[in-house]
Amino acid sequence: MAIKKLTTISIIIILVTSTIQVALPMARAEIFSDPFLVTVGGTTAVTRGAVGTQVDVVGNVTSGAAGESALVTVYWDSLAGTLLGSVEADGAGAYRITVTIPSATAGTHWIIVNDGETESGGAAFIMIPTLSVNSIPPAYFPPTIALPGDDLAVSGSGFAPNDDITLILNLTTNPATNYVITAPAFHTSGSGTFSGIITVPPIPVANFGTYVFYATDEAGNYATDTVTIDYYITTYPASGPTGTEIWIMGRIAPEVAYDLRFNGALIATDTTDGSGSYFQTYTIPTVSSPGTYPVEIIWGISNSRSTTFIVTAVLPQLTISFGAHYDADAYSSDCRVIIDGNSYYHGDVVSLSEGVHTCEAVSPADWGFLRWNQGDNNWVSDIENPFTMLTVTGNGLFGASWGPLVTFVTIPSNGGTITVQELFGENVTYSSGQSAIMTPNFKFLTTNSASGYTFQSWSSTCGPIDVSGATSWTPTEPGTLTAVFSPHESSYSLNVVSDYGSPSPGGGVYVYDSESSVTVSVNSSVTIGNTVWTCTGWSGSGSVPSSGSGTSTSFTITQDSEIIWLWEPVLESNEQIIPEFSTGILMLLIFIVFTLVLSVYKKAKTSFIL
Repeated sequence: MAIKKLTTISIIIILVTSTIQVALPMARAEIFSDPFLVTVGGTTAVTRGAVGTQVDVVGNVTSGAAGESALVTVYWDSLAGTLLGSVEADGAGAYRITVTIPSATAGTHWIIVNDGETESGGAAFIMIPTLSVNSIPPAYFPPTIALPGDDLAVSGSGFAPNDDITLILNLTTNPATNYVITAPAFHTSGSGTFSGIITVPPIPVANFGTYVFYATDEAGNYATDTVTIDYYITTYPASGPTGTEIWIMGRIAPEVAYDLRFNGALIATDTTDGSGSYFQTYTIPTVSSPGTYPVEIIWGISNSRSTTFIVTAVLPQLTISFGAHYDADAYSSDCRVIIDGNSYYHGDVVSLSEGVHTCEAVSPADWGFLRWNQGDNNWVSDIENPFTMLTVTGNGLFGASWGPLVTFVTIPSNGGTITVQELFGENVTYSSGQSAIMTPNFKFLTTNSASGYTFQSWSSTCGPIDVSGATSWTPTEPGTLTAVFSPHESSYSLNVVSDYGSPSPGGGVYVYDSESSVTVSVNSSVTIGNTVWTCTGWSGSGSVPSSGSGTSTSFTITQDSEIIWLWEPVLESNEQIIPEFSTGILMLLIFIVFTLVLSVYKKAKTSFIL
């Protein structure tokens, strides 16, 4: 029997355990497999790269999944290494995070993931060396061109640690032509990086050309960059429509006379300085049709270098104008429009291609966007939306209008209201404390005095007010518009109190000018439920008669006063009570008679039996 009981308990335990396992099939507390390394936002596997490479570290149900909603932390090489980032896994333990490869030595490294438990996963990443070579003054354009004697900034990363670096220039058109840079000596740091400045060796003109710059460490790891050792000519910008002013610059032999030509025509003659540098400006002639044109420098008997300039079609020009539909001067210097991501201000001239462009109006603090100002050759898809699309078909004006934020104030706050009348628009009334974005144009102002108050004066911090005739106002900047009201010299209050009915004026406090004739009244009765409340008169103080029995009275107010309407309840009808009372008496009589009859019957029955 005991064995049977034990077996039963064991079966129950097994069933409960199985139920828990079925209920939680995805329960995980640790990472038991390695994550994937893929391109950012993509699925292509990444196994190697240079310092600064970005990769996505991915874990899912098939590889590297973490605990449900666990915080996944990514490290470089070990859990004690550089922290690369962290991300919260989803309910299934999947995660994806973009990390940037830090500075490290050449070879295989590990990207480690951990979700707070003892188990971690990792993916191998092979560090590839990189080399960067850039020219420094006086060679600015382009960045990797120089002449013998010029300095070059050289830097590398991802090499073996604490190794000597060999630098070699190799001519691409003749690989047998090599120049080894012997000074200064370069040595990598413990993290495999190096940097410094070298001087271009005395390479003869016959060997000018494009060179591959090699940097190699003692372990054989190497990286390359490209540098050009040659005379050159360049333009800035490299393209533009007719009428564009361009810079023509470069370096050739020092202190030599030269000719500059555009499309074969001579445009300048001068002499280079001691470093061989030259600089000229030139405006692309309006006769040039769109296309590619040669720009050439010639010196000596037959020496020359050339580049090209691309003449593009003339673009429509928009003159940015703010407030064109209102006061042209009424705009904030911080207002701007953004077209295709570029900011423009009042008076700017911008060249835009024909077609559709994104457009945004930016409102500074205390200013509000009102509308776009469009022309015959440009229009927006939504004239009252600060985010819209601009269509350009030709030259013209384009801009936006803003209005200042104005707060309306009345002193005292219950003294009255302010009405603003647009010159060609509706009237809007504002109470004290209300704010609105105002169009910065001419308007009329009026006030509406509350009972017992008289308008006294205006004040404004947001634009001039003219009171010489009809009061006018032009809001030109954010601020307040204030109307001051004064109470009448002789005005008195009347307090009306009534528990029932609908008095006129209603219950509350009212202000009247002195000597005003006031009439007060109330309805004579009001029914609430089965009760009829009847007004029996009033009790008064001040200018109100002290008492009265009617439902109306008139008086001349000369002091603060009060009237209290008096009420008494009256039953709606006695006829409703009498039937209820009679019915009760009848029922009582019936009960008494029944009781007596029953008693007599019982006695008679007893006598009969005896």
